[in-house]
Amino acid sequence: MWNLRRIMELQASAQSTTWSDVLSLYFWRAKEADRRLARMINNVSVKSIEYLQELVQRDEEMVQRLQALEREVEERAASPGWVVNKDRSIEYLQELIQRDEEMVQRLLALEREVEERADEKMLFIEKLKGNVSFE
Repeated sequence: MWNLRRIMELQASAQSTTWSDVLSLYFWRAKEADRRLARMINNVSVKSIEYLQELVQRDEEMVQRLQALEREVEERAASPGWVVNKDRSIEYLQELIQRDEEMVQRLLALEREVEERADEKMLFIEKLKGNVSFE
């Protein structure tokens, strides 16, 4: 029942009952939805890259703080038993950065895939309209 209503709505929107017009409208809308999704993914990717840059900056600041703390510990060698494990902190931050970079790469790949699908749908629309051959 939903499909029949959907087809009738598409026919009304296309102002035609020919399948090529109806399918052209359907795929054009699907292409636009894919483009919107690609833009959303791109926005997320941009925000992720900005977040990664911020993390790298924080990482550099953390390394500087840890180095300063290490110098301070060396200067206060008179109080034994006080140990700073800077390697563990740096490893943790590097793992976070690596995971974020992997996520950004997956988002960029997904964005490219969505764009490709939108292009394929646009080509199919052109074929339905007769502007491009089906070969």
